[in-house]
Amino acid sequence: VTPNFWWYNFCGVLWGMGIIIPGFTSSSIIMALDLYQPLMDGLSRMDVRVLASTLPGMLVTIALLARLVSWFFRRFYALAFHGILGIVTASTLVIVPTSYTGAGEAAVAAGCCVGGFLLAYFLGRLDKRVGQPGA
Repeated sequence: VTPNFWWYNFCGVLWGMGIIIPGFTSSSIIMALDLYQPLMDGLSRMDVRVLASTLPGMLVTIALLARLVSWFFRRFYALAFHGILGIVTASTLVIVPTSYTGAGEAAVAAGCCVGGFLLAYFLGRLDKRVGQPGA
């Protein structure tokens, strides 16, 4: 994908969805489209063209979809939850590396994956324990 006004606008739409849809990860999709680095570079430079194309998509998405998403989750929670889970899983699988420079790099990547999973697991357990009365 070649970065341009419309693709940056699409990134804004994804960011807007990431703000209003719980668990939705817009950055994975933006990375899969190879737009993440040019978008971040443009935003870090405060490039007016990038800002002017990203912000309208984000703001319009938030304005139009906030109540709709809230209603959808109240009415069809299981469907909404599984739909988001599917999008997050698919967008994550697209950005997972499939080739490594050697066994060492593959082992480090696997170790980081296991470490991240364990950290998330134990933080989840800690959150449950801290949330209990008298803990």
